[in-house]
Amino acid sequence: MKIINKKNFLCTVCISYTFFSLVNIVIEIYQKRVVWSQINNLQIFGVSLFAVFLLSQLYRLENLPLLVAIVISYICFISVVMLYIWISAHYFEIHPNGYRDMFTSCTVGYILGVVFYEIEYFIRVRKQNKDLKYIKQRLRATSSK
Repeated sequence: MKIINKKNFLCTVCISYTFFSLVNIVIEIYQKRVVWSQINNLQIFGVSLFAVFLLSQLYRLENLPLLVAIVISYICFISVVMLYIWISAHYFEIHPNGYRDMFTSCTVGYILGVVFYEIEYFIRVRKQNKDLKYIKQRLRATSSK
């Protein structure tokens, strides 16, 4: 049985890369060989986890117009990220452009994530609508006999 195929190859690579990177960072931190790039990678991982969590919760706002739901989730996302940077600034030195850079990279990343999420969502809805239409046609055909 083939587990890794064309459909999941890229996702498998991304998951593997993330896993190996995080394990490497944890090992190096444990060995007390900490550099700022490791901390930065852990922060990016944390921001990614939070962004994916927010995207997974968009269904809770499905009674709102799509654009309003996206804006609400983005405001929540960027607010938490900026709060995290503000708190971090009390313990670590932040680059003078740190807020701007984080805002820019997080905004671009979140927008791309929302676009991919919504495309996948609409593809699945369209497929379910086709399936539902097929089932209704089959029911009509069997009930008219």
